[in-house]
Amino acid sequence: MLVTSRKLTFFDLPLEIVENILCEVDPLDIVRCREICRRLCNIIDASIEIQLRIELAIDGELLIERGDLPASKLRDSLRIKRQMRDELCVHQTQEIQCDNTASTPYEVNSGFFGHGIHPTDTDLFRGVSYTQIASILYQGTWQDREWPDLGMDIADLSFDSAQDLQILIEPRDNDSVKRVHFRTFNTNEVHPKANLPYIDLHKEDFTTWDHCFSLLHGCYLALGMYEFFDAGGHTASHIVIRWDSGEYVMNQITASDIAFLDSSSVVLLFDRTGILSVGVFDLELGTQTGAYRLPSLGSPLSVFFIKNPASIPTGSRSSGGHKTEADPRLSIIGIILRYLDSNLDIYVVLRKHKFVVKHHLLKNLYSEAIEFNWAEWGGGISRWFTTRNIADVSLRGIFGPRMLVRGNLDQGDQETENAPRLMLLDFNPRRIKEGKERKIHPEFTTVIVPDDLDLVSDGNSPYSATHIGFQLPFRAILRISPSFEEYADIYLQEDVLIGRMDNLYHIFPLLPSNMADLLSSSIAETTGQTHSI
Repeated sequence: MLVTSRKLTFFDLPLEIVENILCEVDPLDIVRCREICRRLCNIIDASIEIQLRIELAIDGELLIERGDLPASKLRDSLRIKRQMRDELCVHQTQEIQCDNTASTPYEVNSGFFGHGIHPTDTDLFRGVSYTQIASILYQGTWQDREWPDLGMDIADLSFDSAQDLQILIEPRDNDSVKRVHFRTFNTNEVHPKANLPYIDLHKEDFTTWDHCFSLLHGCYLALGMYEFFDAGGHTASHIVIRWDSGEYVMNQITASDIAFLDSSSVVLLFDRTGILSVGVFDLELGTQTGAYRLPSLGSPLSVFFIKNPASIPTGSRSSGGHKTEADPRLSIIGIILRYLDSNLDIYVVLRKHKFVVKHHLLKNLYSEAIEFNWAEWGGGISRWFTTRNIADVSLRGIFGPRMLVRGNLDQGDQETENAPRLMLLDFNPRRIKEGKERKIHPEFTTVIVPDDLDLVSDGNSPYSATHIGFQLPFRAILRISPSFEEYADIYLQEDVLIGRMDNLYHIFPLLPSNMADLLSSSIAETTGQTHSI
C-alpha cells in the first residue's frame, strides 16, 4: 500500500486560528488578502470579528486591545457613532462652571479635559480640574479629578491619564524661575518614573520668557516661552525634554510655534520676515533634519499650529474593555496665518503621514539638511482655506483626520450664505472614497470637496501669491443648527466637542446618552458585508 504525505497549508489550520491570525494583520492588508483566493475571501467576509477591524479602519481607528464585548455589538456601536459623526449631531451632557478667562490654562488629552480653577492672579490658578469626556457614553458615569489646592500657583498644565501623569508649570521668585513639576494624574504625588520631582527653568537662559506653554507626547515634553506684543504678533523659543529622565533632547530654538509630528520628531514654524517654513527636528538624533518653505504670502501677524496632543493618542477604553486609537497614517496638523492689516486669515492643513514620507524621501536624497521649496513637497499633501471658508478654528480644533471649524463652504447654497455654521472637515480618504458627492438634510449638509482647487488672490488679499495648488480632498459636514456662535472657542477631542464661554464650558458628545438602548433596538445584525479601502 502506497502512502503519500501532503504538506499542510494555511487552510489546514482550524478556522478560529485563521481568524485570529488575520485579526493581527493590518486592516488595509486584510482587504488585499481577499484578492488572494476565493477561500480566503470567504473567510474574511464571513467573520464579524474581521469585518469589525475593517470598518474601524474605514473610520480611521485601530483596535489595540480586544475586550469582552461581542464583535457584533462593537460593530453596531461603530455604525451608530459613524452616523452621528456624519450628521454632526451633538448632545449637551454637562455644564462646567469655572472662573474661566481667555488666559485660563487648559488641555484636552487621553479622554479628559483639564483646566485651571481658583485664580489667584490674572494668569495664575491655584487648582486644576479634569473631566472625563471620551468614554462616558459607554460607561454611563463621569470620572472626574479635581485638585482645588495644589499647594502652588500654576500658569499652565499638560497631562496624560494613560501614563498617570500631569505636568504643572509654577512661576517662582517673581517669575524669574519657572518650575516644571512631574506629578501623578490620579493622586497628585511626585511621579515615580521621573528621575527628578521637578526641573527649574531660568529666565536668563531664554531669549523669550513671559508665558510658558507645555505640550506632552509620550516621554517627551515640549516647553515654549512666548512673548505677545501689544500691537499683535508674538515671538517664542522652545525646548524639548524627556520628562522621565530630565534630559534635554532639543536645546532652545527660536520659532513661532512647535508641534509633535510623530513619536520621535517635532515640527517648528519659522517666520523670517515673511518667509515661512516648517522645520523638522529629530529628537533621537538631536538635530534638525530638514526645512520646508511655504509659498510667499507676505508678512502675517502671527503663525500657529492647530494641534492636539491626542491626535497621536494613547487610546481610549470603553466599558467593554476594548481599546482603540486613531490611525496615525490619517492624522492631520493645521497652520494658522493671521495678518495684521486684514481680517482675511489663511488656514493650511497638512496630512502628517504624507509629510513624513515626503520628508524621509527628500532627506535620503541629500547628505545634509536643506530647505525645500513649496513645489518640491507641498501641493500633494496640503489643503488651503481663507476666512471666506473658515471664520474660526481653535488651536485644539483637530483630532486625528478631522478638524472642527466655524465657517461655510461658499458653494452657493442658500443655507451657507448666512452666519458661519459649525462644520466638521474630515480628511480621511477612506470615507471620501466610499461617500456620495453630496447629501442634503434639513439639519445638516455633507459635501465632498475635490482635490483640484487653487488658492487665488482677488487683489485685495494681504498675501501676494496668486495661485497655490493643493490636492488634499475632504468631506465637509455642515450643521445648520445650532451655529455655536456664542462660544469663544470650540475644542475637539475624539467624538466630543467642548464649547468655552465666559465662566463655563459645555460638553457636547456626538453620541447620545441612550447608547445602550440604540444598540439593542435600532441596529439590525448584518453579516457578510464587505468593504474596500
